[in-house]
Amino acid sequence: MMPAAEKERGTLRGLVLRLLVLVLSSFLTLGLFEAGLRLFHPVPLHFTETFLADGWQTGREGAMGHVPNAVGHVKRAEFDVAVRINAHGLRDREIPYEKPPDVYRILVLGDSQTFGFGVEAEQTYAKLLEQRLKPLPGSPYRRTETLNAGVIGTGTAHQLYFLQEQGWKYRPDAVVVGFFFNDVVENTQCRLFTLRGEHLEQAARAAGKTVLIHEGYRRARSHEDVQTFTAPAPVRAARPSFWARHFHLVRFVRERVSNLVQALRRPDTPNTPRPSTELGARLYEEMARQCRAHDAALLVALIPSPHQCRDAALTSLSTHYASLLRFLKPSPDGKPPVAILDLLPQIRAAGASSLYFPIDGHLNRAGHRRVAGALAPELLRLDSRLGRTDAPPPTPSGR
Repeated sequence: MMPAAEKERGTLRGLVLRLLVLVLSSFLTLGLFEAGLRLFHPVPLHFTETFLADGWQTGREGAMGHVPNAVGHVKRAEFDVAVRINAHGLRDREIPYEKPPDVYRILVLGDSQTFGFGVEAEQTYAKLLEQRLKPLPGSPYRRTETLNAGVIGTGTAHQLYFLQEQGWKYRPDAVVVGFFFNDVVENTQCRLFTLRGEHLEQAARAAGKTVLIHEGYRRARSHEDVQTFTAPAPVRAARPSFWARHFHLVRFVRERVSNLVQALRRPDTPNTPRPSTELGARLYEEMARQCRAHDAALLVALIPSPHQCRDAALTSLSTHYASLLRFLKPSPDGKPPVAILDLLPQIRAAGASSLYFPIDGHLNRAGHRRVAGALAPELLRLDSRLGRTDAPPPTPSGR
């Protein structure tokens, strides 16, 4: 009969052997999955690890920006789109700051809807707008140029910050702002601007310094005259973890979890707290003031969310956000013009369900075409020096 000690050692050896087989088979299975993904379904790094940088990388708490010359992907269950960022940090072709005298330039600001989350760069409404508009014969301009300055995860505060720091360097003739319902929440979360009573206050990069924005622009006409901030730090994306950097399987699992969360998230809601609305109103007030100082037309386009399109009780975004938009009024002489375009009626009329990605909720190619088609006649109304490339000048659209 086998001694008890020897029997125990045999049992232990069996357990160790089975455990070793289990570990080796698991590594082999994971290795096969990794090889299969690399060969047949490579998974790109997340965009926050390639081209999108937050405040820690931009040198300003709360700021968001693109890494110059970066290349990456925006990938979800419904799309996989390559992204290239130019030398100035825009998702656009290379466009110099210097504007030729014969170019009518439109700067388009916004969040991921404007950036084109899920569509190619040339399919965004900013670039489609460029294709639709051209100067009229006899105009001092020979061509129209749009710049897509949309950045994922930003709000009105980020857009005003970009306009001050970089936007006016392009000398735009018109500024288009794509508003989306979550912009007002982003404004308070980023802490780029705060309110002191009724005055908009911006924290400068140097510790302990603040700038009352509107007071500065009352004393000066140009951005350079009131620019007192130190130069920003180089913009770099967050470095991916060792596992995400080297293993497509890790990225695959992370992607699937993200898609699941996206599918299960609560529907978006247009309701916003009053403090966020008041801050947003002052941000738009300052944006309009700066546009007047730089003789640039301002058009704020209200882009509805899928939830807002389905809300039968919501008949008008311009009415719903009246408090937020109350300072966007034309100057007494109407120059430069200021306008608000409510896209809710037009998107509903076109069939909202066909204009958004069903799961992700961003505008798809058809949605961007619809937005561009609505913006073009409104810009024509604001500036008669522009014309259409694909149709006779239309009648002004209602809001």
